[in-house]
Amino acid sequence: MRQRVHHSLRRHHLFQKPQVSNCDWHQLSPADTEIDVNADNFWELVLPEEKTPERLHQKLLKGGYIDTAEDRTAFLVDVHVLVKEAIAAWEKGDIINTSPLIQLLRSCKQYPQFNEDQQLNLQEWLTVCD
Repeated sequence: MRQRVHHSLRRHHLFQKPQVSNCDWHQLSPADTEIDVNADNFWELVLPEEKTPERLHQKLLKGGYIDTAEDRTAFLVDVHVLVKEAIAAWEKGDIINTSPLIQLLRSCKQYPQFNEDQQLNLQEWLTVCD
């Protein structure tokens, strides 16, 4: 049985053309693919969707990011993930800079849009991180 499968696979590769997907190919210019590793916003260029305390803080200060209850809940879920990541790093013995996270949490506490329960969560997270 094993030889048959192996033989069948070999025959498949010999007699069939390779499948080519119907992807759209785009020409990239060198400017599209070059990223300055010394750029201040290097990680934003490489990982634009990566959530960091600094990026979330920028979004908070920019406005329009916590307008609805759903937006505030989603924002706090992202903040909570960062807090849990910091706790996990401490538990492993890693030394991390929590200043940006603490600054984010303090800024969040200043926004009256967060309800009482959310404010309590923020205070708890701040206590853990500070």
